[in-house]
Amino acid sequence: MNFTISKNYKPIKVITVTRGRVDLLRRAIKSVKKQSYKGTVYHYIYIDDCQETLRFIKDNFIHDPYIYYYYYKRKINDLSGPSLLARLRNDAVF
Repeated sequence: MNFTISKNYKPIKVITVTRGRVDLLRRAIKSVKKQSYKGTVYHYIYIDDCQETLRFIKDNFIHDPYIYYYYYKRKINDLSGPSLLARLRNDAVF
């Protein structure tokens, strides 16, 4: 697939929130990279307190200029569920 990045297209930002699902994250990253959009596509990955996922990103994408990652260490009282996911999503869009 050949495509040319053009300044006439606004950049797109893809946001992925993940915890402990490296195989699904790998698939998501491949999918974002395969898009044929002619503008720049940035992939922001929000890692919910998972060292395995953090290692995967650092080992494979640390020098990728289109992938940004953020690591969130959970607080003692943080539980998985809608409220924690909402907090991560809110941080991602601001």
